[in-house]
Amino acid sequence: MVDRSAGPLWEQVKELLLKRIVAGELPPDGRIVEVKIARELGISQAPVREALKSLEALGMVDILPFSGARVHRQTSKDLLDAYAVRAELEVLAIRTAAARGADFSSLSARMGDMYHAVAQGDMLQLSTADAAFHEEIIRASDNVELLRLWKTLQPGTRAYITLISPGADPNWTVGLHPPILNTLVAGQVDAATEAMRRHFELARDRLEASLTHRGEEQPSAGHPATTAAKPDEAGGSLSV
Repeated sequence: MVDRSAGPLWEQVKELLLKRIVAGELPPDGRIVEVKIARELGISQAPVREALKSLEALGMVDILPFSGARVHRQTSKDLLDAYAVRAELEVLAIRTAAARGADFSSLSARMGDMYHAVAQGDMLQLSTADAAFHEEIIRASDNVELLRLWKTLQPGTRAYITLISPGADPNWTVGLHPPILNTLVAGQVDAATEAMRRHFELARDRLEASLTHRGEEQPSAGHPATTAAKPDEAGGSLSV
């Protein structure tokens, strides 16, 4: 599952573990055992350890003394704060990209990927296509710092939302994006930034309602919660 000729092993391990976290295969508070991962991949523990340190820096993993590594459990406040910051980052990306004359026509393909995922009933693929839509806007700004900041926020929200996706309405999620796409392609910068803000406002409101309905307890510092999450009866937002 790793290719020794495809770059540093720790980066490959990091991406593999990140994908598993986002997919819900490694749930919040789940242990990540260095030796187990190393044996599975046929590598030493050193690159696994480096990968975990990198994931800790992203806020995706907690490394606790005498307890090893566990997948970080996002609190409600973590998620809602991340949405607020991401909204501002993506609005800035739109303005920066527009100022340099970026072409947003390729976003139509990302929109098509979302429709395809809905037709297939594949919620994880919808989450991936949704993230790709937003990442393309960030990349259009040609600002490496914006992209770096965005990448520190996006995995955490996406990982949690994957867990509540069974109760979500995929058509509602997809429907948040055409106003952004249409205004960007038309070169209507102010309307596009307003559409982006509205996107995050609606997604944040729905996520907040979902979290409130679930009634999740916030874990105390140093004591990961172990209670299983309740089904998302209210329906959650898949938008990432």
